[in-house]
Amino acid sequence: MPAELTRVRPQKSSPGRLKRLLAALGIAAAALSGSLLVPAAASAAPLDTNCSYAVSGGKYPTSTCWIDFSGFDGAQASSAAGQDMTMMLGDYTVTFNVTQRPVPGKTARNVVASPTVSAFGSGGYYSGITGKPLLYSQTGLPNGAVDIEIRNVAIKLGTTPVTGYSLVSASAETLDGPTGFFQESIAWTSDVPLNMIDHAYEFTTGGGCPLPPAGNGNTTVSCTGAPAGTTSAHGVIMAGASATRISGAVHMNTGGEREAVAFGIQTARATVTKQVASRVDPTDSFDVSITSPEGVALANASTGTAATATTGRETVIPSGNLALADTTTSGTRSALSYYTANWSCTNATTGSTTVLPSGSNPAQSLNLAVGDDVSCVVTNTALPATLSLSKAVNIATSVLGDTATYAFTVTNTGQIPLDSLAIEETNFSGSGTLSAVTCPTTTLAPGASTNCQATYTVTQADVDAARVTNTARATAHPAGTDTVVTSNDSSAEFAAVGTGALTVTKAVSATSVRAGDSLTYTLKARNSGGLTLHGVTLEDHNFTGTGALGILICDRVQPATLAPGQSLTCTTAYTVTARDTDTITNSAIGSALDPSGSTLSGTDAAKVTVRAAGSPAAPGPSGTPSAPSAGPITAGGGDTHLAYTGGDYTGSIIAGVAGVIMLIAAAGLLARAQRNARRTSGA
Repeated sequence: MPAELTRVRPQKSSPGRLKRLLAALGIAAAALSGSLLVPAAASAAPLDTNCSYAVSGGKYPTSTCWIDFSGFDGAQASSAAGQDMTMMLGDYTVTFNVTQRPVPGKTARNVVASPTVSAFGSGGYYSGITGKPLLYSQTGLPNGAVDIEIRNVAIKLGTTPVTGYSLVSASAETLDGPTGFFQESIAWTSDVPLNMIDHAYEFTTGGGCPLPPAGNGNTTVSCTGAPAGTTSAHGVIMAGASATRISGAVHMNTGGEREAVAFGIQTARATVTKQVASRVDPTDSFDVSITSPEGVALANASTGTAATATTGRETVIPSGNLALADTTTSGTRSALSYYTANWSCTNATTGSTTVLPSGSNPAQSLNLAVGDDVSCVVTNTALPATLSLSKAVNIATSVLGDTATYAFTVTNTGQIPLDSLAIEETNFSGSGTLSAVTCPTTTLAPGASTNCQATYTVTQADVDAARVTNTARATAHPAGTDTVVTSNDSSAEFAAVGTGALTVTKAVSATSVRAGDSLTYTLKARNSGGLTLHGVTLEDHNFTGTGALGILICDRVQPATLAPGQSLTCTTAYTVTARDTDTITNSAIGSALDPSGSTLSGTDAAKVTVRAAGSPAAPGPSGTPSAPSAGPITAGGGDTHLAYTGGDYTGSIIAGVAGVIMLIAAAGLLARAQRNARRTSGA
């Protein structure tokens, strides 16, 4: 009792003084009994707060989110209504109420929010928690205590209430021994059984919470500082499955000592990362997503044209099977079936028995347990898209005008359906026009084949080249994409056969002449084979006339090019001189090159008889043409034709017939004259 009260003189008390005295005594009694800490505060709007995961240490650093009490108000918490708080936990909304209450029979202690201290939140045990996760009792009178509680805990996903979390509380300060000066303890109560899920390092030197704590597995669990020789630990964490309330009543025997508790929500975490090893179409994009058992999309990510994307570590209340999905982004050209999928998952929580996704199914199910921290990587690899082409032709040898039919066998040797099949001629030696390639179908399923066709007519240039070669390749697209799939090159060829031949002839306008007559020589080189000849020339040779032979006039410029059947024709003139006697001889020489460069040649000669002066007039060209000195010449042979040396055979024959008739008539006249003479002499 205060000293000034002992000195009050006895006197009649007025009603006002009595009321004030009773009030003072009530306040003193309340302080001693712990029934009053701070004045009650008016109710306020819920405080928006958050929570923080540890960076490292402990069993569940990444799946337990510790509430930040930076906005804690002791006056509100001490009121009957307590202090309402709300926070977002990923996509989930968490609401709860915080209270601080006196412990009967103990002196009252106030509570403040604090960053982590001592064994919890440092020294490698749940390190890195941000904000003020501790509700820390203040120093005060000996035998002090305070009961700190969070209650009315509710978690919703959208408007849907969820369970599956654990409400946790940690002994967040060192707990001193049960005897001697300090004597600290903590007692938890909940609406569900509490189980120890973690603790810091163990020791036996005294102090800390005995392991396991008393009442572990019940709704009330207590830790009193352990005596030396007992296995104990600081930082004990208790958890209640889907609990709606949990309190921690801390007791400090010494006025200068303090104790603290921390509260958190233990959830699960899930991460899905996409890796793209290769693409069918360079613009293909992929999505990965996580969907809650309630059907709410918790996280998703798209790769675009990048090689990877991740949902990030998503907080999950494990209320059932999560749906993990690997899909193509809307508008992507390739179907997901054009890719293989490989799921590989790990759990950062040691000792978890959760079955992890695996295999190639793009849709996976994951039934998380509270405390799990599962990371999955799904890798997409493009299936092979390949084509093979085999080209053939129906003939091995051809001549001018033959038709060759090409066959193109195209096979989809990959694992992706192909469309827009086309044949591309990459190297065609033919001089003509190849027909359009026609295919029965332009769509090929994996393993399917089709036979395409085209035709070609052999030209003279092909015969000259001796061979027609053709190389092609097939192209197609993975169905629905612009990606080009190209086959191997495939070739087919056939021979185009022809023979080179040159026939040279020489003719003269008369076969019998006398001095002063004029002669015309005609020289001809004809392409009598099946190949085009180049460099064709004609010239006079071995002329025996004594006069000058005229200039050679040709119907083509020499050297000439002759297609099969064409000719080079030249003429020259000569006037017989008085010195020409007996026979005038004139030869022609022709030469050419076939397409291979081989030389062909031919010769022919014409002879004219020269009559003496005063002899009868010479008839026109007559007689049978003499044999030529050279006929058609092939690339490897000699003459095969007789030369033509005369002019017009008809005139010669008529002249001969007329001469015979004249001789017969003369003979008749002579006989008649002889008969008349005999008659006269007989008379």
